[in-house]
Amino acid sequence: TAALETGGVAIFGIVPDGVDSVSVQTGGSESIDVVTEANAYYTVTPPGTSLRSVSYVGPSGSVEFPIYDPRLAMREGQERP
Repeated sequence: TAALETGGVAIFGIVPDGVDSVSVQTGGSESIDVVTEANAYYTVTPPGTSLRSVSYVGPSGSVEFPIYDPRLAMREGQERP
């Protein structure tokens, strides 16, 4: 993930061959389906969107990874590394 100057969060990653889309879980029960291209995915969430996980079904079965909000990792007034 990456915090954007617009206030949104970019979510991106790679997936194994054969994965056509990933599901980005946000908020309570909301999700965003993101189509993959060349084994990669990329989407931007609007400012203030709560983030939970990215999941997909691959050759080894279901996979789910937590999403960490980069905006919460930085404290007010700190410089980015």
